[in-house]
Amino acid sequence: MSQEYPSNIDPELVAELQHYRKLAATQPHDEVKMDLPEGAHVKMEQGVWKVRWRKFQFFIGPLSEQEFHGQTALLGEPAAGQYARLYSITVAPATFGAVRGVKRVEIIREVGSKSVRYALEVPGGHAHAAIIRRGLEWDETEWEQLFPSIQMIKNERNPA
Repeated sequence: MSQEYPSNIDPELVAELQHYRKLAATQPHDEVKMDLPEGAHVKMEQGVWKVRWRKFQFFIGPLSEQEFHGQTALLGEPAAGQYARLYSITVAPATFGAVRGVKRVEIIREVGSKSVRYALEVPGGHAHAAIIRRGLEWDETEWEQLFPSIQMIKNERNPA
């Protein structure tokens, strides 16, 4: 696993994020925009924002409509494999003003890992997002308060 992710983060989540980075690099896409908290450090990698703030890692990037539907289905799937019994997973619809979609919270108590992933319909398009942080006792609502500001801006190289 890459050193840029905390060691207790689910390797499947890291693999998924890396997959979307590669996908974003190979396809033209619209650009995601959103308000960020003061003091957040943003890095753009192949169309995906990587944001660090208060020990959180937050990722957001564009999706096509087809990718959105695939991501929605993926987030609804139960844990699988030999360690599936260790996962505590909650999947629910989520609405943040004009932004709506699916939210999946995965907790693995044995390793102290929590991650939250989203597939979102946003003004102007679709996006995926993820929030990760070490430990279990953190709340994603600070980030979710910013979700109403998410929108897609048409990329001139990718006219609709």
